[in-house]
Amino acid sequence: MLLAMCVLILCSDPAAYSGRDHQLDVPIPRLDAEVVIDGDLGDSAWARAALLNGFSQYSPNDGAPAADSTQVLVWYSPTAIYFGIRAFELHGRPTMTLANRDQIFDDDNVQILLGTFHDGKQALMFAVNPVGVQGDGTLVEGANVTASGFIGGAVVGREQPI
Repeated sequence: MLLAMCVLILCSDPAAYSGRDHQLDVPIPRLDAEVVIDGDLGDSAWARAALLNGFSQYSPNDGAPAADSTQVLVWYSPTAIYFGIRAFELHGRPTMTLANRDQIFDDDNVQILLGTFHDGKQALMFAVNPVGVQGDGTLVEGANVTASGFIGGAVVGREQPI
């Protein structure tokens, strides 16, 4: 019986948290694991990651359910934080450009905002488009008045990254 319970725990789906259901206090698991960064989320560490879903949009209708489904897997190790993202495009082909760094904000892209100062006013922003071109910046409430290389409104409805 004990063995069966252990197998059930090891094989169960990761804990899922829905933003639209206001499940915003998410315990992120710490794992002593290594993964190969290759786009394959089949490594065992990803099976133990927290699963974030139920995202909403902020533009043009703040709080409305996102048009497409996105799943974010997140965990951390002693040396890094890991995000695995499954972004689904149900209403057509994704828009993407093989462009210079930071020139992807007219494309479909995913953005991770990390508010490491715990003040609700600043965040580090990391972005990537479907072909792997990256963008990054800093968001500071009330201070970002130019796009500093981010063309096309990197974060419509929010402060522009600097």
